[in-house]
Amino acid sequence: MSNTTISIDKETKAKAANKAKQDKLTVSAIARILLNDYADGNIIIRSYSRFTDNGFTPEFEEAVIKAEHDEDVTFDSTQEAIDYLHSIDS
Repeated sequence: MSNTTISIDKETKAKAANKAKQDKLTVSAIARILLNDYADGNIIIRSYSRFTDNGFTPEFEEAVIKAEHDEDVTFDSTQEAIDYLHSIDS
């Protein structure tokens, strides 16, 4: 067996330690179980990007598309366009 260091914030470590103590386990044992289950495919961890393919948040991209189709809106400067997009993104 080799030693590995895992960084965990104090609050999470304390909560895990309290729960592990109730279950008569150590935080190290919990970490080993979780890592093994993950490696064996028994735990699936999913993540998703908060940004669209264009690099915008979904809300901002929706605002851009909405503004693009709004024929009543015209701008005299780039800053006016940006301010408008921020106003409808809120």
